[in-house]
Amino acid sequence: MDIRKRGRPEPGFSLNGGFKKSKQEMESLSTGVGSKSKPCTKFFSTAGCPFGEGCHFLHYVPGGYNAVAHMMNLTPAAPLPPTRNVAALPHVPNGSAPSAVKTRICNKFNTAEGCKFGDKCHFAHGEWELGKHIAPSFDDHRAMGPPGAGRLAGRMEPPGPAASFGANSTAKISVEASLAGAIIGKGGVNSKQICRQTGAKLSIREHESDPNLRNIELEGSFEQIKEASNMVKDLLLTLQMSAPPKTTPGVPGAPASHGSNFKTKLCENFAKGSCTFGDRCHFAHGASELRKSGV
Repeated sequence: MDIRKRGRPEPGFSLNGGFKKSKQEMESLSTGVGSKSKPCTKFFSTAGCPFGEGCHFLHYVPGGYNAVAHMMNLTPAAPLPPTRNVAALPHVPNGSAPSAVKTRICNKFNTAEGCKFGDKCHFAHGEWELGKHIAPSFDDHRAMGPPGAGRLAGRMEPPGPAASFGANSTAKISVEASLAGAIIGKGGVNSKQICRQTGAKLSIREHESDPNLRNIELEGSFEQIKEASNMVKDLLLTLQMSAPPKTTPGVPGAPASHGSNFKTKLCENFAKGSCTFGDRCHFAHGASELRKSGV
C-alpha cells in the first residue's frame, strides 16, 4: 500500500472541493508584494477573484482557462462565458436587435405624421442615433408595447385624454348687426389679423333671438380666446369712437355723443407694442398725438 499520496489533496483544492490560497497568494496578501507572472487561481474558478484589479496575480493569460489548466495541472473545462464581469444586453426574443440599443432607423420618423414616441422610440431617429442606448421610461409602459413587438409597437396609441381634455373651448360676444362688417374689415383684414395674432378662430353668426344682433364666436384655448376677446373689444371701442356724431332730436347744435374723443387717450396696446390698427387707431400713439377732449 502506497502511503505517499495519502492525505495529499490535489494542488490548489481543499478537501471540501473549494480552492485554497497558495503560498504565493498568502505571501502577496500579507506583504502586499505579489508576482504578476503567475495566473490567479481564484479568477479562473467559478468563485471568482474578490480582489479585482488589486489582485497581485494575473487575470489575463493568453489562451484563457485551458492554458491555465494546462500550466497548473487543473481539470480542463470549457472557458467561462465572456459575461463574467460585463452584463450582456438583453435581446429581443426574435433575435432581431438588442432592446437596449437603437440599431435600426425608425420608419415613422420621416413620414408626414412623424413618430409619436419621440425620445422614447426604440428605433433611431437618424444615423447619429444608431448604437445609442434607449432611454428607459417608467411613466407609461403602454406606449412602448410588449417586448419584441417590432413594427407593431409603433401602432399603439399613447393615452391622450389627459393632454387633450379642455384644450379648445368657445366664447360668444353679441354686437349690433351694423358692426359685424366693420369687425371683419375690408377684405377680412381685421378678423384675419385677430386670428393670425392670437391663433383663435373667429366667425360671425346670426343671433339666436334678436335679428338686430350678431354673435362673434371665438374658438381656441383659454388664453387664445382671452386675447382675441380683448382685441375684439378694443376694435368695438374704436368703431364706436369713430362713428358719426349723433345729435339730440329737437335740440340744434347738441354736443356729439361719439366721435369727439378721437386721439384724446393714449393707446394701451401701442405702449405694449401690440396695436394692430396702426395709423387707423383712434387712440393716440404717443403724447404728440394727444388732443384735448371736445376739440
